[in-house]
Amino acid sequence: MGQATSNLSLILFFAVALILLFTAIWYLMGSLKKSEAPAIDANSIYKKQLEELKQSLELGQIDETDYENARLEIGRRMARNKRESVKISSPINPRYVALLIGLFGLSTIATYFFVGSPGFGDMPIAKREKELLARDPNTLTTGEIKLIIEQKMREKPKDAVPHLLMGKILAGEGRDDEALRAYQAALRRDDKNSEIYAEIGGVIFRLSGNVPSPESNGAIKDALALDKNNMTALFYSGQFKWAAGDKAAAMDIWRDAWQRFPSKDDNQPSQQQFGLLTRIVPEISKLEKGPTMGGKKGPMMGGAMGGGAMGGAEAPFMAAMAAGGNPQDFIKTMVQNRVDALKQSPEDIGLRVSVIKVLLTSGKIDEAKKTYEDGINLYKNDKFKTQILEVAAMMLQSSSSGSNNGGNMGG
Repeated sequence: MGQATSNLSLILFFAVALILLFTAIWYLMGSLKKSEAPAIDANSIYKKQLEELKQSLELGQIDETDYENARLEIGRRMARNKRESVKISSPINPRYVALLIGLFGLSTIATYFFVGSPGFGDMPIAKREKELLARDPNTLTTGEIKLIIEQKMREKPKDAVPHLLMGKILAGEGRDDEALRAYQAALRRDDKNSEIYAEIGGVIFRLSGNVPSPESNGAIKDALALDKNNMTALFYSGQFKWAAGDKAAAMDIWRDAWQRFPSKDDNQPSQQQFGLLTRIVPEISKLEKGPTMGGKKGPMMGGAMGGGAMGGAEAPFMAAMAAGGNPQDFIKTMVQNRVDALKQSPEDIGLRVSVIKVLLTSGKIDEAKKTYEDGINLYKNDKFKTQILEVAAMMLQSSSSGSNNGGNMGG
């Protein structure tokens, strides 16, 4: 019954909306045929831009300086438009247009408040937040989480946490420019929060092409000055070293961070350790930034990144395709080069994880499982590396669970 009511409400919403929309279009088109030129009113557009600009400021998406600069520029355009505009009479009665638009808007708002958003079915706005907060957080979509956070921003405009959380979500979506603005908004509300400084350092690092800079390093330093055990800042400290090619220093930093949060269960990492390990694994298993293999120089996929799998005499993937070569042959060579390099450097945990990754990707499940088991035996006296490998296996299997390449590497 509830589903039927939801479908009926959805049909009603779109029916009313379409009727009003087509009525407005029909009326406007009929009126425009009677006029050689419509009235020019760019100021209404500028006013709308001012409203959107003010909303962006309130949500912390821009700072005061950007707001003032943009507001002054829009003001200048409005003044110039007023001087240069030519008043042209039009047979369109603005009252009728306003009435149609008003009816359309009111019907949409009424449906939204009393029936709910069409995408959410029977979920009126008055009950939506309460319903979302009562649900298991693991069942919430990103859009629903954003809805909750935006509501918290309105309820507590001076609270930094909603802006920090919004920044994390945006960063997770790859929208680092927007994430940085959200973090800056959080920082304006709380300049003693180490997590904010840590995330600012990380996002500046990514916006700089994954190259550490004085700004990113300074933000991490500020974060650790406020909280020496901030796990986000400690991870980025290691990531900066790893990206710069100092992988030994990176592993030392991460190992030290891991040791600061010991687990009560010898067989399982603590919550803080697990969070750190899930961030380390993707970083050390990046195929395009793996360690030099077989003592050869040259990037795995070509270009200027360096430190990759392929030797200078072996054509990169794109070059092989351009030369009419078989891409599958190149992939096989790449995988074999990594396997051979691991035999030379079996202690290299990053190389081992990347080998497991390419083996799983190429469907070689048994070989991936053996590489994993060999690592478990090799690192049996090093719990840090053992847990990295175990978490890597879990993450890699999870990412490939949607394909037919699955398999239990853990035996």
